Amino acid sequence: RLGYGVLMPAMIVGIGGAGMQVLQQLRRMLEEQFGPQTPLNHLQWLQIDTDLESLNEAASATGSAAFVGKELVHA
Repeated sequence: RLGYGVLMPAMIVGIGGAGMQVLQQLRRMLEEQFGPQTPLNHLQWLQIDTDLESLNEAASATGSAAFVGKELVHA
């Protein structure tokens, strides 16, 4: 149902390579559902990984699957 209403903030966390794949797929699905220009500012994304190469891949992905620096944590 579309319309006006309150959007609840949420942080979506991915851990490791599988978590990154899930986050990227979810971002793609949201973009398909709502369009690339729809701001979803109530959603915050966080990818945590011990593999620096995986985080670099996440940062260099294209489109909605790409993460920005503040969304990536090397643990």
